[in-house]
Amino acid sequence: MGDEPTEIDVYLLATLERFASSYYPLFKCSYRRIAEFPAQSDFRERLRVIAGVSYVYNHTCTRDHFFRSVMQVGGEFRDMNPFRVVPADSFVNQVDVVDCLSLSA
Repeated sequence: MGDEPTEIDVYLLATLERFASSYYPLFKCSYRRIAEFPAQSDFRERLRVIAGVSYVYNHTCTRDHFFRSVMQVGGEFRDMNPFRVVPADSFVNQVDVVDCLSLSA
């Protein structure tokens, strides 16, 4: 990120947040978490403090969706998490208090 954040930076933030909350723990798609990459962690923190940016991503809703849904891969349905267990997480965000159902209305 340069001196001023761009629209692409905000899109990347959403991807990094999804990776941290869902892709890494559910799909085991990396050996390290985003928190273990100092540059990405700093990038996330700098964007989160911008007014309105942290509101566009709801960590709890995204994590719950990924851990409770069924995926269709190659024409067949795969249950990635058959017991629908959503791991506890230390991520705390003001947006988490928003009701997930109210966002879809």
